[in-house]
Amino acid sequence: MKLLQTTLLVTTLLLACFQAQAVSVSPSDCDFRVDDGDGLNCLVARIQPNLNNPGERKVTNPGNGSIINAFSNFPVLPDGYDWINGLEELYKAESKDGQSAPDKELGSLAGSYTTLFDWDKEEDFASAKVTYDGGSFVDCTLECYLLVKGGNHDPVAYLFNLALNPFGWDGKMDLLLSDFWTGRGSISYLALYGNASPNPVPLPAGVWLFGTALIGLAGFGKRRKAA
Repeated sequence: MKLLQTTLLVTTLLLACFQAQAVSVSPSDCDFRVDDGDGLNCLVARIQPNLNNPGERKVTNPGNGSIINAFSNFPVLPDGYDWINGLEELYKAESKDGQSAPDKELGSLAGSYTTLFDWDKEEDFASAKVTYDGGSFVDCTLECYLLVKGGNHDPVAYLFNLALNPFGWDGKMDLLLSDFWTGRGSISYLALYGNASPNPVPLPAGVWLFGTALIGLAGFGKRRKAA
């Protein structure tokens, strides 16, 4: 009985370890003024940028093409990252006025993630929650990026390097976005850039299999003791 209880406890602890954690992302996390040695963790696209801040980039208009150019067409930063230049847009979720469900979900990983806008129910649509559903995911081993686009407000968009602190995203943890253009606008769309991983073996299923094996061993040991 004691061995069985220990087995169940170990299985529960393993499941807890594999449960998805969450990574919070907000404009206040954007350390785009100072490179602390690990590299800039965020770039900001502005119509009127402060060019003394190395993380601010000028856009000529709020359109998507202008934003992509602002974040990619400039010399490589000292930390070695060229940001989204040459990386695939793996997932994109577009919002629709007044609705939490996305208007569109696009990209090769559209079936791997789900986005819920206004997840904190503040009703200003300045937040979004991205959940990993399974299958191939964004590989953040070296670099991966989250683009958050607003409306016609300045700043127009934020681009976060989720591989760096304080994020450390693994491609499977929930992304909790909050406080984007609060009181001034809402999130227009979000997109993930990087490289896709191969389809992984579902860890929770493996944990249950391991737990089942332990329970079987416990039963076998109990039978031997009774004999």
